[in-house]
Amino acid sequence: MTTTNETDGRLVDAKAQAGRARLMEIEQELDAKRFAKRFVYGRLRELGKIRLGLLQEILSDAGGIPMYALPAAKSLGCDVERLPEYGDAEFVFAPRGEAWGEEGAA
Repeated sequence: MTTTNETDGRLVDAKAQAGRARLMEIEQELDAKRFAKRFVYGRLRELGKIRLGLLQEILSDAGGIPMYALPAAKSLGCDVERLPEYGDAEFVFAPRGEAWGEEGAA
């Protein structure tokens, strides 16, 4: 027969374990978002502009999560525009400015 203290102790342990697991999930998500932001910055610094779909593909190939590409670009101050000359595909443009270097801006 289990006592109330034993049951309470197991419940507290289970809650603590669940809390640690959730913290690990949050940490992994933040790491994935940071990776996406660094990756997007690097590609746009190099290219100046890129089709969003291609950016998502190469982010995935590099081990990142494709759906983080657009939020990362927006957090960096990038513009996203549909270009009719490319079938209305969405393109991401590096922002102009010293932080990016004029040669890297589109």
